[in-house]
Amino acid sequence: MTRNKVRLVTIVVLAAAMTGWVGCGKSGGGSGAAGVDETRPIDQIKAEAAKMDEATLRATAEKYHKALAARHAELDKIVAELKDIPITDMLGDKAKTLKDDMAGISASVTALNERMQVYVEQLKSKGGDVSAFMQ
Repeated sequence: MTRNKVRLVTIVVLAAAMTGWVGCGKSGGGSGAAGVDETRPIDQIKAEAAKMDEATLRATAEKYHKALAARHAELDKIVAELKDIPITDMLGDKAKTLKDDMAGISASVTALNERMQVYVEQLKSKGGDVSAFMQ
């Protein structure tokens, strides 16, 4: 395999792994990150979640779940665009922009997932069903 093919395969495999790693079950509609903050400190979220009742925890976790699904859809779109770029152009500006976009979305997915897990764990500790967030 040529060096560019190896890079393309690596990018696609990493994107696929990141998509499967977070594990968003159902893809929800909505505007993506509406109502969620991926920059809020985890300690602040933990303190807030500890005071929430089960229904509020579930609703908040669902907002994060929907935001994650939207981010995964964006990531899938970028992967599809990368696949369409000829191997000879993989080092070009368009490919670089797409790779940078993918890195930003991946960071967002990680941040959203970390924050969602706080609410999910708190919901679980209160006896709530968290199976919808584990798919």
